[in-house]
Amino acid sequence: MTDLVPPHDSSPPDSSLSASPGPSVSWARVVPLARPAGVIPDVPLAAMRHSGPPAWPVPTTRGKAAVDLLVFATFFIVAELAVVILNLLPTTADPRWRQVAMSGAIGCASLCACILIVFMRGHGAASIGWTGRHFFTNIAIGIGALILLYIACMALVLCIMLIMPELLAGPSTAQQAIEAVFPPMRPAWVVSMMFFVALWEEIAFRGLVLTRTFALLRRWWLAIPVASVIFGLPHYYQGPVAVVFTTILGAIMACLFVWRRSLVPAITLHWLHDVIFFLLLGSMSTTWE
Repeated sequence: MTDLVPPHDSSPPDSSLSASPGPSVSWARVVPLARPAGVIPDVPLAAMRHSGPPAWPVPTTRGKAAVDLLVFATFFIVAELAVVILNLLPTTADPRWRQVAMSGAIGCASLCACILIVFMRGHGAASIGWTGRHFFTNIAIGIGALILLYIACMALVLCIMLIMPELLAGPSTAQQAIEAVFPPMRPAWVVSMMFFVALWEEIAFRGLVLTRTFALLRRWWLAIPVASVIFGLPHYYQGPVAVVFTTILGAIMACLFVWRRSLVPAITLHWLHDVIFFLLLGSMSTTWE
């Protein structure tokens, strides 16, 4: 039975071992050389697993942000000028339908500019808020923000009725401008068209313009008002009141975007507001034909 017990290795710790014919290797001399130099830091396992969220928005230089805004502005202005020129051409059909098509072309050009810029910079879609993280929660937040906005608007209208009721006597400048630009549409058309409008405007003005404005100014409390004014100015055709309201609405959607790091709440609020507005306009207006 003693033959089955392996012999005890009595070699000294620094003995030379060799796995193959050749020069022997002293493990006691090699192993210390394989250890990292210096003191190994004591890093907790929890800190290694949870290193925190990545920087958002993606850090970029002021120069690159300015170039991105210039590229987007070029696409947007060229598309606007093309719409103005095409609207001057004669047509036998309702020119308002051509205006709808041209507005869609502006949206497509803006989306192409955003995709080009994100691809050019090598950033992911999440860098401009295109993410499905907490999708349904963000939808609920967008709906809740819209409800609060409408409560505030109704309170404002009541105050105007008490102080200056003559301002609400006739159709608003925005209503007249919209009736002159957009033809009456079926509800399905309104829902689908307004979704596209909300989609491209949020990607462009919140996802791109706002994040690049932040890269220039380095402060959200500065970037949000500036980007919101940039969003409100293209609505000049609806009158000064509409520009102010759109700017305020843009600031609200910008705050949702910064808070949630997602475009979903802003798109939800924007889309539902436009749909409700157009459907109410179509049901209450007596001049929209």
